[in-house]
Amino acid sequence: MKRLLSLTLILCMMFSIMIPGAAFAAGTESDVTTKALEIYAKLTPTEIADRTAAYNAIVGGTANLDDAAWDLTTMEIENPYYDANYLDLFKDIFPNVKEFVTAVARIQYSYDQTTLDASIANFKTVAAKPSSVMKIVYGGAQYSITNDQLIDLFLGTYQNMSSYVTLQDANALSSAGDVDAFIKAAEGIKVKVYDGVTGATGIRDSLVHFGWNAETVKLADQDMRKALNTVQSGLGNNADIALANAAIRVNTVLKGSTSLTVGSTQSYVVSIFGQDTNLFQITVENPAIVGVNGATLTAKAVGTSKVYLHRAGVDSPVADKDYFHTFTVTVSAKADDNDNDGPSGGGPSGGGTTTPPTTPPVTDPTETNTQTENIAKESENVATEEQAGKVLEDVTKNVTDISKAITTESTTATKQVVVDSVSNLSKAIVNSTKAVTTQEGATKVVNATTTLLTETAKVAGNITDAAQLKSVVDSTTKLVSNANAVMSKVTDSAVATSLANDIIKSAATVVKAANASTTGATKAAVLQNVKKVEAQISAMAKTAIAVAGTTNMTASDVKVNSATGVGSVSVKAGDLAAKAQAAVQTQKTMMDSIKAAGLQTTKNIKPQVVINVPVVEGVKTVEASLDGLSDVFAVVDEVKISTPTASFEIDKNSFAQDLTNTVKVSAENVSVTDLTAAQRAQVPSNAKVVDLNASVGTEKVSTFKTPVTVSLPYELSANENPEKLSVYLLKDDGTVEAVPAKYVDGKVVFKRKGFSFYVVKESSVTFADLNQAAWSKDTVEYLASKGIAIAKSGNNFEPNAKITRAEFLDMLMRIAQLNGDVQKMPFTDVSADAWYAGSVAAAYENGIVSGTTATTFSPDAPITRQDMAVMISKVLMADGYTSADLTELARFNDGNAVETYAKAAVAMVSRETIVNGTPEGNFNPANNTTRAEAAAMIYNMFTK
Repeated sequence: MKRLLSLTLILCMMFSIMIPGAAFAAGTESDVTTKALEIYAKLTPTEIADRTAAYNAIVGGTANLDDAAWDLTTMEIENPYYDANYLDLFKDIFPNVKEFVTAVARIQYSYDQTTLDASIANFKTVAAKPSSVMKIVYGGAQYSITNDQLIDLFLGTYQNMSSYVTLQDANALSSAGDVDAFIKAAEGIKVKVYDGVTGATGIRDSLVHFGWNAETVKLADQDMRKALNTVQSGLGNNADIALANAAIRVNTVLKGSTSLTVGSTQSYVVSIFGQDTNLFQITVENPAIVGVNGATLTAKAVGTSKVYLHRAGVDSPVADKDYFHTFTVTVSAKADDNDNDGPSGGGPSGGGTTTPPTTPPVTDPTETNTQTENIAKESENVATEEQAGKVLEDVTKNVTDISKAITTESTTATKQVVVDSVSNLSKAIVNSTKAVTTQEGATKVVNATTTLLTETAKVAGNITDAAQLKSVVDSTTKLVSNANAVMSKVTDSAVATSLANDIIKSAATVVKAANASTTGATKAAVLQNVKKVEAQISAMAKTAIAVAGTTNMTASDVKVNSATGVGSVSVKAGDLAAKAQAAVQTQKTMMDSIKAAGLQTTKNIKPQVVINVPVVEGVKTVEASLDGLSDVFAVVDEVKISTPTASFEIDKNSFAQDLTNTVKVSAENVSVTDLTAAQRAQVPSNAKVVDLNASVGTEKVSTFKTPVTVSLPYELSANENPEKLSVYLLKDDGTVEAVPAKYVDGKVVFKRKGFSFYVVKESSVTFADLNQAAWSKDTVEYLASKGIAIAKSGNNFEPNAKITRAEFLDMLMRIAQLNGDVQKMPFTDVSADAWYAGSVAAAYENGIVSGTTATTFSPDAPITRQDMAVMISKVLMADGYTSADLTELARFNDGNAVETYAKAAVAMVSRETIVNGTPEGNFNPANNTTRAEAAAMIYNMFTK
């Protein structure tokens, strides 16, 4: 479902004031002042000094806002979702945008009553100018807006209203008998929108993740302008009704055919905000063509007639106030099955869905399933790329029979047979991929996948059973994941981009069909699986970006020192310039494709350049030197260096040092026999040991500002369990420290805040008392083997004890791998030698926690579930995850009970399925959590 707001509303939201540290949507000038003063009272001396410096720089004109201005307008908002493309777009529209954003920045960085009053006065002056952004947005003299109205509108702008509308709201709006009742229903929605909205949500959903078309924007824009027209009769200045009308119109989908034959009837259902409702009334333009009886039309004569849907109880509807959907019915002289192809394009909004025809199946589903079973069995024996190609041909030949074997009226058993056929062909594609080694073979895999996904969407459109839809979406997830894996065989950037686009488009059709086929609890269950598809699509996009940004070194590029066994490769920024630009362009293409497909990405997809270093005989240590890395990071966000020993993914913020100096990273396979006696005592004789090092200029880097992701190629032995593989930091004295790691596609992957010796080995950890919460045993032991969960006393985990703030934060920081200085902590209740001090310091220094007061952390206090969500969400945001719709809170019966400061965080952990709630459907935000329950949250986060 597209959730679209007027162009004016989108731009208004784009400039919504958010006071740093608050993340609240303001109402009026007095609301802003009241809230701001509350925030100022809590500022630390350091924060006041920082704000003062920023404010003075902005007022004095020395602040560089050319690039930062857009970030300033979203400071402290979860995931500001702006990039250079949007910056350029709005700079083109508004030539004085810098002046406007500077005025906004002044308000943001005010720090007391005096500076705030001065900043708001300055904003009013800027907003009142004839060329001001707000004046341009809201048109010419015919839309008379006073300066006071302008400032109040700006400060009190609506967020994405349609995101917060429930079935009850939709029915109330649909059934309102008069304007007053309609306004009252809209007011309730407005209150919910204001309650805890965090600023970026509406912008992201309206502008980034959902496509818009000109007609829809024009319609919603007209409604908004009418509401702002002080001389407009009927609506007057009441923005509530206009916004509600706009939201309804752009979120209305008609279900029912618009092609009728004389004597036939058609009943209609309307979906508003994704909820079916029959609380509407029909009026027709030409009663001689079609008659009306409730929600049913009867075709009387050949011809066409417009049909108007409006709120029930209105006998003489007025187009500007009461219509929320218009479509045209065509009546023909005789039935024509080919014309009966579903409902119209959705009236003025240009939206709508189609209902599959109810003709009998073209093919026998049982026969089709038998054929697909045979293809799946054949794929199990594929050993060569030629054999794989034969199976893929069979898949393509048989795939169209799947959708022909099902209609909406098929029995549940028949639909299950067809769903099984989808699963069979998915298995065939995945099995065949194992034998693919070339770009040509990879292309065949993706083409077969695209074809199957297209037919799978048709199947999804004909089923409503939750289990069957889950199976279809699971098959889609596996297919996209498999296609992403085979993309490693693609070397041509244009081919990779084209294949990724094909997968995105075809997978999106499945997602849309699955969403359209479900309602209520079934929809909620299916949406959880849809998120997995979207995650795989993001991974596919990242792979295509990596292909575009890859530079493959040759053996001759590696300079070998035969005496030391060190192979050195040198790369200069100029060598990567073209690849960096290609990565950026491909990232834009991928994001545009995902957006156009109506899909969401829950994690930022960063442009990346990749340097592949080949295997060279006689090389024990690979050392890569990068000159001008600062220039590369001016274009892309990540650099990946892949060597036969290890791969490093370095973020633009990983190094605190000056990157105009030469950066070197190295990886050496170390023989166990070369270790000290103390170290050998901790390492199995066949263990993989590597020595990782980094330097900038002449300085050896011992810690990173943000963690570096390391991947170690690792071949499993016959009896090794990949779930139990762990990485350990091996210290000089022989002690080891577990580092959270996962085994992914033949590699052990982990994040690290510093380099040293590391060993890979199996690990099993258990506790004596886990029988007290037997359900948590596997989860806790898994986390313990990764060094994430530790005992509370002796060999006891104490699973049913309430977890403390320090204990929970420590587990979280072990995953986050962030650094912090214990001497810089302001907390008087955390001693520098406390076992959790390092974790608290890292969390404080990186903005994960701010304490229960300015000087206390309360480490031994139990932690509430909503506070746990806040900590988790901040770690996820630091890792690039995007903010979530507050509609996620609707999953919980008590979603409204979540405190305002935690709403965005709870929405995020819900979206990411880190927290699933109680069996009764509650989140219990203010409750404390046991250590076992907390471990489950951490497990869900780590294993994403």
